[in-house]
Amino acid sequence: MLGEEAAIYEPPVLTSRAMNPPDTEWLALEAGLKPGLRQTLGAQHLPGLERRVARAGFAMVMAARPVQFPGREPEEVAYVARTRAHAELLRDAEARVFPSPDPIPLTDAHLAAHAELGAALGFPRCCVDAFLTRLRRGVTTRARGGDAPEVFVAVEDALAATQAKPLGRLNHLLFERRVRFLSHYPCRYDCAESATYAGALFEETRRRVPADADAMRAMLCAPLALTLEGRVSDAANAPPGALVLDFSEF
Repeated sequence: MLGEEAAIYEPPVLTSRAMNPPDTEWLALEAGLKPGLRQTLGAQHLPGLERRVARAGFAMVMAARPVQFPGREPEEVAYVARTRAHAELLRDAEARVFPSPDPIPLTDAHLAAHAELGAALGFPRCCVDAFLTRLRRGVTTRARGGDAPEVFVAVEDALAATQAKPLGRLNHLLFERRVRFLSHYPCRYDCAESATYAGALFEETRRRVPADADAMRAMLCAPLALTLEGRVSDAANAPPGALVLDFSEF
């Protein structure tokens, strides 16, 4: 659903004070802004997550097997929620579409499972529907034809649908630096539901760690480019064919 694990990342040239960004996904769960979350992690980090879940009073269940993305070691998949029933709902929804070396037939049941997982993670229906549209077309197939990495296709589609100025709080492209208030691909960069969620999460983050929240806001509002290879780079040096995103309005 997220698709972000597959992105290739090159940090853009941004200036900010040294910081260790807070885990905004976890903050969203603690604040009740998000009903549950899905985390992939190496087996060696699992005991730490189990302790964190126990301290928070949340519930966690595991996928039946690890997942492995290209160029990465196998990782465990954990589903965390306020209740065990919701954690199991996340696990069971993804079990029907769990990443596999073999192609998964695109059926109505397959699409319904993705929709159920997106809803259980708290993603807006409009953004889930946009993902399902890309899934039917092929997540690496551009609307105009030709192929590109999934992140490029998702961003290109969202930009094409955007009617107002792209909002910096919907910038999800700095996720490998843990700088984000949104963990899903928005259907557009002025999506009202995504903007409401991201704005509330920013305010919650600012309430807890104001300096970090303000630094994250500044980073998210810097212009950047996404190359045809799916790399994030500085907008001033964008190569031909790159998507340039002006996130100057938060």
